[in-house]
Amino acid sequence: MRRGLRAGAVGISLLLLLTGCNPPMPESLKVELAERTIQCGEEFIDLKVFSEMADIAEFWNSSMDVGCDGQMGMNVSESYPSGAGLVISEEAVTGCTAYASVPVAVDAAVFSFSFLDIYELNFSPELIIAITSGQVTNWSDEWIQRLNPEAELPDLPINLITSAPEGAISAMQLWVSSATGKEADFSIFTPSKTSEVDALYEMMEGDLKLTSFGALQIASMTYANMLMDESDPSSVVLPDILTITTGTAQTIVSGQAPNLSFVYDPSIPAPPLPGAFEPILPWSALFPVKMFLCGDDDLNVRYVARFVLRLDAQGSIPTGVFNPLKEEVRVAAISVVDDGLPEVEISEELQRELQR
Repeated sequence: MRRGLRAGAVGISLLLLLTGCNPPMPESLKVELAERTIQCGEEFIDLKVFSEMADIAEFWNSSMDVGCDGQMGMNVSESYPSGAGLVISEEAVTGCTAYASVPVAVDAAVFSFSFLDIYELNFSPELIIAITSGQVTNWSDEWIQRLNPEAELPDLPINLITSAPEGAISAMQLWVSSATGKEADFSIFTPSKTSEVDALYEMMEGDLKLTSFGALQIASMTYANMLMDESDPSSVVLPDILTITTGTAQTIVSGQAPNLSFVYDPSIPAPPLPGAFEPILPWSALFPVKMFLCGDDDLNVRYVARFVLRLDAQGSIPTGVFNPLKEEVRVAAISVVDDGLPEVEISEELQRELQR
């Protein structure tokens, strides 16, 4: 199989920071250098993508069309690939055999509710445990009213919808358990089998649903904040790009190649956002959007997967719906999909720069 290598623009300004670096080069440096070259396969491959990622997949296709002169791309479908291909999902993959899987973006678990005249509520980790355990069953409960003194909550049963994205279930359970010091029981929830966006559109007055931030943004539904300390109103955390970005900086690689993921690690100090001096409180219920390489191992599939992870570094993920991976997680993912692809050669000029 011919392997296309299409050279991109190569700058050397960042390399000047690497004076005295001798082989072996750090993996992060290899990735940075490789991303100065666009690697193109020679075929379109099949991609199954969930609805929240459809627009991003079309952007990836457009970028590949430009970068590879139309010789590489994705046939986007709602069906599993019949042969070699990619699947991007937040749920377990059942329709193909994956020989590798890596995270490609960050999503977050949030609670959405449905009222005609209430657009935002505060929950706390303790209240979530009380609702999911059946201790609090009505929207007029004094506990909910105390956390939301300005809301006119109706005397209406809480209809907790128990289907939720699989990653959202474990992510929210982990955050609530960590925040309260008590093991939250989320066994009431079961993984969703239908579109989360459609499920949000179908919510009725008084419904409460654990869902994903990506689906919530697309459906433009209401959400619950997280009040970390019920006695301190300033401890409220809103689910948004800034708080999720802060939480993403506290993630670490998990699993073993060729199947990698990430987990949230609260022991990592939250860093300030760019341009800020103090960190904000993070939204900590994070889980991965994953990319599965399916069927027989195929270099064209790996080329496309590598291109997608390359674009992650160039801003194609932070659309207001999903967040990009932490860089060390992305580098680890690249090391998996790169396996078998031709190594990008570093010019003699760049090598000389590295040795200065």
